[in-house]
Amino acid sequence: MKTVATVVDTNISALIGPTKNIKRIYTNRKLFESEGIALAGPYFPGGEELDGDAYRQSRSFKFKSLIKGILRSGTSTSWLLYQLTHMRNANQALDKYFADTGDNVDLVVFRDITSASEYLNRGGKSPFVLVLHCDGTNDMFFSESAFSKLKGTKYQKKLDEAFANVRNNASGLLFLSPKAIAKFGERYGMPSCPTGYYHQGLNKPNSNAVDGGCHSSEGHLTFVSVGTVCKRKNQSGIIRAFAQMGNENCNLLIVGGGDELENCKALAHELGVEKRVSFSGPTQDVGSYLSCADIFVSASLDEGVPNAAVEAMSYGLPIILTDVGFCSDLIDGNGVLLRNGESLVRAMQEMVSSQSLLAMGERSRSLYFEHYTVEAMCLEHASFYNKVLHYSEGTAIND
Repeated sequence: MKTVATVVDTNISALIGPTKNIKRIYTNRKLFESEGIALAGPYFPGGEELDGDAYRQSRSFKFKSLIKGILRSGTSTSWLLYQLTHMRNANQALDKYFADTGDNVDLVVFRDITSASEYLNRGGKSPFVLVLHCDGTNDMFFSESAFSKLKGTKYQKKLDEAFANVRNNASGLLFLSPKAIAKFGERYGMPSCPTGYYHQGLNKPNSNAVDGGCHSSEGHLTFVSVGTVCKRKNQSGIIRAFAQMGNENCNLLIVGGGDELENCKALAHELGVEKRVSFSGPTQDVGSYLSCADIFVSASLDEGVPNAAVEAMSYGLPIILTDVGFCSDLIDGNGVLLRNGESLVRAMQEMVSSQSLLAMGERSRSLYFEHYTVEAMCLEHASFYNKVLHYSEGTAIND
């Protein structure tokens, strides 16, 4: 049995894709054990798991979000924020890892670049895998919702150098999509270590919550958008498009909390659609909202592979996605992919009048069961870990 540990620079309770994936993986330890892998950890900053929903509604979270917004407005203050968050959190997680294991494991899995970089800076010697929850580059780190003020500065150079050190020392690189591997190769050259990709696995929905069809009468449909309410996810763009549709019979449900939640509420009121746009606020019970919706819509400005869209597919919803990151991997006869500035308004209008919603919904569910179950994701991870272990030991393994 080989020991594999996971280290991440975010508290495991955070309501984001990477931490949710870690939870799903560690809930399925026995699947890994059946493949000869014992999971250690996960190692993360902070105390025990928190109530993510309650924390997002707390004064502490709102205050910290306000301070982070202020710090992100300047270059030197953005760098300070990076040090106070990512670097400090990574070292807290690594403190736990080293104290618990003494770095005596067969493989370490890092779910972020900063933790892997700090591991090397602290003299870590075990083989490691870096999981890239992005498009194969570190560009997302410099997006508007992250550290955009660092772009083109000496601080970006430092971060780029750290990423180069990590990828050059990694024993394996695991991506979200074959397209991410290709983009990585175009930007940095193909690595000598093994590469692989996995499908974003989600738990199967409650069978009682999925009925295989639309939940509203023709022309009276509910659109749903799920995710952190922020500029990157662009819920404001969805609200604007919904208002421009001019269909008084449709409703929009925004599920999630975040920095832009109050601004989105104000926008709905400003555009005169506040009676037809509902906001759930922070919640982990996403399924109850998906089960009473008809069409999933996302207008994200950047993404990897969105968990929310995969979950919507598991509930049999047609999906509308912008062509960012690897959203195109999810579209195959089950919805609309908006390319090159194509109109979200038109896509939503066409969905309302489409005679193929039921078929698209069934196709979504079929794709989910073919590729995106948690069990499939865990087995893909286990297979890649074993491939990297053989590589590190100097032996070959057949793909």
